[in-house]
Amino acid sequence: MEIIRKLRVSFGYLSSILLIVTAKPSSLFMFYSGAAAAILGELLRVWASCYIIKLDKLTTEGPYRATRNPLYLGSFLLMSGLIIISMNPPVAFICYALFGIIYPFTIKAESQELQKKFGDFYSEYCAKTPVFFPGLKSLSESLKELKNAFTSLKTRAANFMKNREYNGIIALVVVLFLLYFKFKKMSRK
Repeated sequence: MEIIRKLRVSFGYLSSILLIVTAKPSSLFMFYSGAAAAILGELLRVWASCYIIKLDKLTTEGPYRATRNPLYLGSFLLMSGLIIISMNPPVAFICYALFGIIYPFTIKAESQELQKKFGDFYSEYCAKTPVFFPGLKSLSESLKELKNAFTSLKTRAANFMKNREYNGIIALVVVLFLLYFKFKKMSRK
């Protein structure tokens, strides 16, 4: 499990660097579209990080009501946004292929771990909650719960800090600035 986690984290850093270095941003519209998708992905990750208590409790509230893997869905949206900005199809193919290899293994390993730890409770959760992409019903239920996001604010903030998702926010801001400056530099040519 530790090897999979390290591989997943390394993939995030390496794909960001690859997308920055090989980016060919040529359209302000595509930059803003990609930035919007990336920000949406990071917001989903922030929302999920405010709820999850890793392996100590089976989290089934907030975004975990819509999908069993909102952090990974957020990563997928974030990566997709950066791919849109980078305008580099071969790199996009590589990133999606690696995502398609790494994350299913990660999800399966984590699922097995959660099944062992939480048994029938986890099985019931799996039966009603999609693995990755939320269905309309589960998404609707999750979004209804969003209005309660500020209840237990102290607990939510503590989870956010413990899960260190602020690193993701900082990284996204830096990457977007670098891609924007690369776009500006390329548009002057």
